[in-house]
Amino acid sequence: MNNALFGGITVDKVSSKADLFYYAIPSSLSGKAKIGARVVIPFGEKNELRSGFILQITKIPPQFKVKEIIAIIEEPVFSQRIYDLLLFTSNTFLIPINSLVNRLIRTTASTKIEKYVESINVKSLEEVYNSTHGKKRELAKIFLEKKFISIESLKRKFKGTLSKYLLEFQEKGNIAIRNTEIFSKIRILKISTINNEETLKAINQIDNTYRKRALLICQR
Repeated sequence: MNNALFGGITVDKVSSKADLFYYAIPSSLSGKAKIGARVVIPFGEKNELRSGFILQITKIPPQFKVKEIIAIIEEPVFSQRIYDLLLFTSNTFLIPINSLVNRLIRTTASTKIEKYVESINVKSLEEVYNSTHGKKRELAKIFLEKKFISIESLKRKFKGTLSKYLLEFQEKGNIAIRNTEIFSKIRILKISTINNEETLKAINQIDNTYRKRALLICQR
C-alpha cells in the first residue's frame, strides 16, 4: 500500500460543506489520474454513480475507509493553474471548493449515469423461471427477454425487493452488473460565464498573465 494514491474529488450537483470527497485511485488508473480529470465514483450509502473532478492527488491515506474511483472518463478539463485559481477563490471568500466548482462548472450529458443488468446465463435463468413463482419468476422472465436492462427501470417496478433478488441472481452467476456502457455518451462539460462579483474580484488580484487566461477560460 506504500504506492497507494488517493484523489480529492468534487462531486457534480452535490452541495456540501466538505471541501473534497476522497477516493482511492486504483493502480490501473494511476497513470491517467491528473488534476482536472473527470471521473465516475460511487457516492453515498447507495453507491449512486456520480461524476466529478480530481482536484487533489495525495499519498497520505484518509483517516477513514474510502471507496475506489470507478473510471476516468475525460482528460483534464482544467490545468493546475485553474485549480490554483479555484483554491484561491475558495480560501479568500470561505466558499467550500466543492460548492465553488459546482457553481462555475456545468455538466451536460446525453443520458444519466446508470447501472445496467446483463443476462449472462440463459439456461440457468430458464431453470429459475420454471421452478419459482411471484416476483422472482417475473424478474427471471425480464432477464430472459432483455439482454440489458437498467436498474433504474427495475426499481420502479420491484421497489424494495429488487436488491435482494439481484444479489441472489448475481451469486448464482445468472446476471452481471455493468456500469461502463454509457460513460462514452457523456458530452464535454463547459465552464459557465462568471457573473459573480466576488469571483471576478479574486481573479483581479492575480498576476496579469494568469488573470487573462482565467477570464478567457471562464467566459467561454
